[in-house]
Amino acid sequence: LNLLKKTTANRFFEYIDIDGYEIYLLSGDDNKLYRDFVINETKKDKKIILVATQVIEAGVDIDMDLGLKDISLIESEEQFMGRINRNSIKQGKVYFFNYDDT
Repeated sequence: LNLLKKTTANRFFEYIDIDGYEIYLLSGDDNKLYRDFVINETKKDKKIILVATQVIEAGVDIDMDLGLKDISLIESEEQFMGRINRNSIKQGKVYFFNYDDT
């Protein structure tokens, strides 16, 4: 789940509670150690929901099956889509929505 604002990401993170899923929040405020930990968790064979700001759009090696993104710039949408089904193991899906103003 990719959101534009830290306040919105925090709000979604506090709200999401789904049995069987580990839920992580990642934003530009997180240090490298925590960011690396979360990225490594996404590579394990477990169910994860990652709520993040645009920090995951470029330069982050993650591969997710499903992506939800608050729309912004076309370049950002392309970067985000590159994080979905990156390894072509499954069929990935991306959904866009309009929540915060860009």
